[in-house]
Amino acid sequence: MAQKLRTTLDATLVLIEQFTNALSSPAQKEQPPRNSGTETNPSPLPLLLAAAQTLKSQTTKLSLLSLNAPFTPSALLTILSAINESILPSLVTGALLCDPEKYTFAFHKEAKVLVKEALTELTTLINDVRGIASEEGKGVDEGVKGVVMTSTGRVWKACDELVTIATDGVVGLVLRKAEEYMKLVADGIRELEEWDPEEDGDDDPFGEDFDDDGVQDHKARDNKNAESDDNDDDEKGEEDEETLAKLQDEKKYLLRLLNPINRIYKSISSPAGLKKLNTTTADDNNSNNNRDLFLSTYASHFDALISKFGEIPDLVDEAAGSLYEHDIDNAVTQTDLLGKLAMGTVQSIRELWVSSMSEQQQQQQHQEGEGEDKFLKWADTWLKVVGEMVKSRSGSS
Repeated sequence: MAQKLRTTLDATLVLIEQFTNALSSPAQKEQPPRNSGTETNPSPLPLLLAAAQTLKSQTTKLSLLSLNAPFTPSALLTILSAINESILPSLVTGALLCDPEKYTFAFHKEAKVLVKEALTELTTLINDVRGIASEEGKGVDEGVKGVVMTSTGRVWKACDELVTIATDGVVGLVLRKAEEYMKLVADGIRELEEWDPEEDGDDDPFGEDFDDDGVQDHKARDNKNAESDDNDDDEKGEEDEETLAKLQDEKKYLLRLLNPINRIYKSISSPAGLKKLNTTTADDNNSNNNRDLFLSTYASHFDALISKFGEIPDLVDEAAGSLYEHDIDNAVTQTDLLGKLAMGTVQSIRELWVSSMSEQQQQQQHQEGEGEDKFLKWADTWLKVVGEMVKSRSGSS
């Protein structure tokens, strides 16, 4: 029995390696089963969810049975058989069935990455159990227990992340990515608010501890050229004041623009925002398949939206970085590009929202007395405010 356990553990490691390689291969369009007829293929998200939850449960049992006496190979074999024959195939299949053309490239990539992370952490745990099995459970001390529990915790974390993505779906991923990118924007805002162009370049390049001989030579040269430099210094001072004024103006405008940009995530993640798409696109009878049909229609829109969110913090860095370097022309260019990108992002959100809300849902909303669509009103207001800001800037330049 002990030998069979070691063989099964080795087989688990081989299986994990094969599945990892399968997940690393280029995405291919999944073909429906030949006997599926005209039936709609089931959503892979429940499969991914159930597999992640079961893997977490079984790895908990695996670690406890490995650490606690008496060491029982038959009990471990039962768990490993379930992992090898059912859980791992379901987990990997769920990720691979998330067709990028249907579930977006972003979600397809994220699902595969998270499953690979789970397999990596499971490999560590299986190797830990393999070490215990080689001594038939006799070498378990506090150190070994700590190692195994740490490995188990990492598998749990990977499984929890899979549960989250499978539960929240594509819309949830879009919101999570938007939150990540908007946090970077918030960091940029804080840094920009603290920056004062008047404090730049005030430090003595030689430092306070410049040696005496160097100080004397420096003073001598200054005295010799003092009269000839007076006019140049006056002109330079006027230029510096003009530059500082432009830097301050550009900083104020950039912060004004970033204020509504920073509020985008809060609005789209509200109950009346994009989260609503997870419920309004499904019915009680066939919710998963109905939602999948919606996703297949707008997958490219979601991918484009994630891409736009990702470009926003990059332009914030470019605009702010140009200000820090006193490159006003490039700061203006990058800030203008940021304004156009932000407006394009909200416009995409608006178009996605309008397209996804069916006429029946709009009628239901009206019958329930909700009146004007709050999210649509937010998008229109945002576009109007930021549009006027951008237009007034271009008109004054």
